[in-house]
Amino acid sequence: MSKTVFHQDTRKRRLFQLLLEIPQGKVVSYGELARVLGSYPRGVASMLSSNPEQDIFPCYKVVSSSGKISGYNLGIHEKIRRLRADGIEMVDWTVAQADFFRLSPRNFSD
Repeated sequence: MSKTVFHQDTRKRRLFQLLLEIPQGKVVSYGELARVLGSYPRGVASMLSSNPEQDIFPCYKVVSSSGKISGYNLGIHEKIRRLRADGIEMVDWTVAQADFFRLSPRNFSD
């Protein structure tokens, strides 16, 4: 894991670890990440907005629970470009539910 992220708070480190588990061609929702972290979707969004290494930690793979594409620090069009490059198709800026990945529950240990 990146030294930059390693020095972040524990919940943020865990979030970035989870991003690395999302397979190619899949997305997760803010709510799914919040469920695993024991947090709230808006808190997840806030932590993702400070992602220091977007080319390493793929926060573009996080969408709303409806599949709708929402904000991204590099712009919505860049998020869509990255999703398409990852093999994810969208209709009306929405990802199909079949493209969602479910994370396993876990107990994080530090």
